[in-house]
Amino acid sequence: MKRPLTLTIAAVLVLVLILISAVWPMVGGQRLIGGMGPRGGSNSPSGNLPSGNTPQGTPPARPSGTQNGTNSSQPGAGPDNNGSSQQFQPGSGAPGNRGGMMQSTRVLQYVLYAVELILGLIAIGGLWASKRWGIVLSIITSALVLIATVPGIFRSFSTISLIENILKILLAICIIVLVVLPKSKLVKEPA
Repeated sequence: MKRPLTLTIAAVLVLVLILISAVWPMVGGQRLIGGMGPRGGSNSPSGNLPSGNTPQGTPPARPSGTQNGTNSSQPGAGPDNNGSSQQFQPGSGAPGNRGGMMQSTRVLQYVLYAVELILGLIAIGGLWASKRWGIVLSIITSALVLIATVPGIFRSFSTISLIENILKILLAICIIVLVVLPKSKLVKEPA
């Protein structure tokens, strides 16, 4: 069976698309060039200090007039009406603590990357074998990339991330156009 040239080009473009939209972010490629990666740019993950910047020595002593880490000379500080102290507990859901939400967002990003990668690889196989399900999966993969990328254009903070988002959108649109062109119709063998 002769494979249409448009399907071969679409298969190569799907490969490039999944490399840019799934593999590159998973290996932290955006952070390598100074962009915002899934871990939020150059900041260290989960509040850890970068290696070589660990504090040395003993922790500083509490200033006088403190009780359980709070300054008792300030109004509203110290024990509350129950006699328990008002200390911040990490991970307690205090206002402004979004560590858990950022962690779940990061997990969802990696799940999306994995889904794009798996669907893209299967789509490449289907396009290469000139199967209809390969065309359908390539459209689904391109649509997923479009849905995940379009909002990123409006919150791009650097030129590199804006160019990357535009490249992803153009690749996804090209793939969809190539697989729906009339020349991409599957050639059937004579019976």
